[in-house]
Amino acid sequence: MLLSGSIRYYLEPVARDVGFDHLISTELEEGPGGVLTGRPRVLCVDANKKLLMTKLAEAENLDLSRSSAYGNHQADIPMLSAVGHPYAVEPTRPLRKKAREMGWPILTFR
Repeated sequence: MLLSGSIRYYLEPVARDVGFDHLISTELEEGPGGVLTGRPRVLCVDANKKLLMTKLAEAENLDLSRSSAYGNHQADIPMLSAVGHPYAVEPTRPLRKKAREMGWPILTFR
């Protein structure tokens, strides 16, 4: 599952190339003739990201307590809190602080 706050149009090629079974992302509203309005239809951030992930996990009978998730921003905290193996990757300062408090691994490549 690729779960991101970015828009689907950026992520579809990545999900396809890497072989993800599912893509959950921010969806943009379409106006007449399929023209994008720029307004979000579904925002995949903060608590909504966790909700969307949880719904898919329930539909696919996935055990989130046995799942891993990777986040880099404090908006990922609800999602990371819902899985058994959360990782903070090159985290923002607020996420780094939360990861330390929770004992989550912090991955850095610099």
